[in-house]
Order: sequence, then C-alpha cells, then structure tokens
Amino acid sequence: MKIALAGTGNVAKRNYIPCLAAQEDVELGYYNRTSAKAEAVAAEFGGEVFDSIFVLTRETDRRDLLSALLDLNPRRLFCEKPLVAQNGQEDVREDDFATARDLLQRAKAQGCETAMIFNYRFFDQPLKAKELIAARDYGQVNNISGLVHYACWSHAIDLVHHFAGPIVELTALQGAQVRGEKMAARDVTAAFRTAGDATGTLIGTSMLDWTFPLLELTFNFQGARIHLRDLDGDMEVLDHRSARHETYAIARDRSRWQQYDDSFTKSILAYLETLRQNAHHQYRVSPACKSCKSKPPSSAPSPPGARSTSTPIYPWGSKPPPPPLATVRQSPGTPPDRSPPPSPLPLPGCPRPAPAPP
Repeated sequence: MKIALAGTGNVAKRNYIPCLAAQEDVELGYYNRTSAKAEAVAAEFGGEVFDSIFVLTRETDRRDLLSALLDLNPRRLFCEKPLVAQNGQEDVREDDFATARDLLQRAKAQGCETAMIFNYRFFDQPLKAKELIAARDYGQVNNISGLVHYACWSHAIDLVHHFAGPIVELTALQGAQVRGEKMAARDVTAAFRTAGDATGTLIGTSMLDWTFPLLELTFNFQGARIHLRDLDGDMEVLDHRSARHETYAIARDRSRWQQYDDSFTKSILAYLETLRQNAHHQYRVSPACKSCKSKPPSSAPSPPGARSTSTPIYPWGSKPPPPPLATVRQSPGTPPDRSPPPSPLPLPGCPRPAPAPP
C-alpha cells in the first residue's frame, strides 16, 4: 500500500508518520513546500510514491493544495481538519464552508474517496460509551448539552453525530466581544435538532482554562445519561434500569497528551483497515513493530468488491476493545457489584512519541 503525505510539519512527524512508517505493508511518500523538510523526513522514516494522499498542511494552505491535487485525479484523499480555513481554525467563515463543499463535490464527481480524521471517537471513554450503549440497549438520545473550548469544537460536533446522528436543524447566537488568549474568538451558543429528533445545545468558547477539561458533553438517552469529560477525564453513567451511578476512570499511568497521541494511532489504523478491506487479498490488520512484544490478530479476507466505510473498524479486530478500568459508585439499595474490573484498553502495535508538555 502506497500513501503520500502532503505536509511534513510537527503534527505529521509526531502523530502520523511514526505509526504509518511502522506498518509493514505501507510505503510512504512526502510533499512539502520546503523540499529539504520532506527529504529529511524521508531520510529518517524511509518512503517514496502513493495509494492515498494524507493532506496534513495548515488549514490556511489546504484550499489551494487540495485543488491542485484534484487536478491530478487521485484515488483517495485523507485530510486534517478543518478542510478549509483561510483565516485559521478559530475563524472559519461562510466562504470557507462554500469552498470546502465545492472541493468535496468535485472529488465525488471525480470518483475520489475522501476521509477526515476525527480522533476523539477513539479516546478510551467514547469507545467505552459505545460499548455500554450497545450492550445495555439505552435506546435513542433525547437531549445533548455541551461546554466546549474551540480547540475541541469540531470534535464535539462530530461526537454529537457519532452518538446521536446527523444535525438537521440549527440556530446560533454569537457574542459581541472577542475573548480568550489562545484561539481568541467570539463565543457561540448553538441550538440544534438531530435526525432522530434529539434536541441540544453546544456552547463554544475560548474562555476555558487549559488546566481543566476543555470539553464536557452530556447525552441523555432513554435509558441512561452519559457524561464525557475531556481527553482523559472520568466518564459518568447514570443507568436508569439498574439505578446505578457509575464512574469510569482511565488508569493514571498515561497523561492527557499520551491519550491524544494514542487516539491518532487508533484513528489512522482504522482508516488503513478500510483500505485493506477494499483490497482483493488478505492483509494483516496491524503488523507489529519491532519494538512491540506481540502481534495483533490477522483480519479476515475481504469479500470481492468491498468498499471503504465510515463505520469504525478497530485495529485489533472486528470487536470493540476491552473497556478501561472502572470505579462504580452505587446508589442506596442496590446490591454490591463484586465482579472484577475489566482490563485496561490495549493499544495498537505502534511506537509513540514522547508526550508534549501541557
């Protein structure tokens, strides 16, 4: 499998290239406006020319590059987000939306498959929440509420889609003042309705201290309420049927930034697996790196003509991963739960860079 990366800056070198370079069936090629940077990355990680192009440039440069790449009629494009933001990701405008829509329509007309990373789906807690929802049949989402820093804004919207389905109706109110030191912007409060008739609100702001959670989302299901908090925060589940208040806590041996880096690894491997399933012969799901102690199981052969899908495919097989460690606080009157805690979440076989400072 040949993959090209357009952009070899810090995000590419930290969160993408080490994982991709560790895959035995992946060959890499690079593009950068500064050719010396691309040459340095190739010298460090190896690689050359392309089945899927990973577009990892800054959002301010992506419009022109995507247009030029589409001129070459590529088979697949994988993009960082936001797709287009000529004034930076904290200032996405209506013109950016129109440009991005035109680019995607052009790609579709050319038969170019497109994908975008939303790695928050692959944090331990959203994975655990999905597992609980399926196992306990919590039913539909009735309501959603969220308080979100703009650094996580697109991810919060994606998590709404992930758990409650697409938003079909939206209204919003914008503040009059620009606020915040990092990603300074006006506050926004959005009210929306999903295709499943869930209603909700999201508050976007730069006025959340980075020391504390930058994202808090509450999903009110028919049978439970689930509260997600940041990259590594505790997840609360209020189960209506069992009358239990459960708290799921990730083991404290990994930092917030390790959680962040690990989510990129899991997201990238899920995307690569969709490409492997699109092939007419069998690939291993995630060949282990030399630095790993064991190899993950192989995937089953894909049926002829299989297509890429947006359904999450886990790097370790077809089933969701084991959940993170759980601490359960029970409501009065419920019998004690003496079952052993589940195993910590395993990570795919790829090296991880050192965590970034907070």
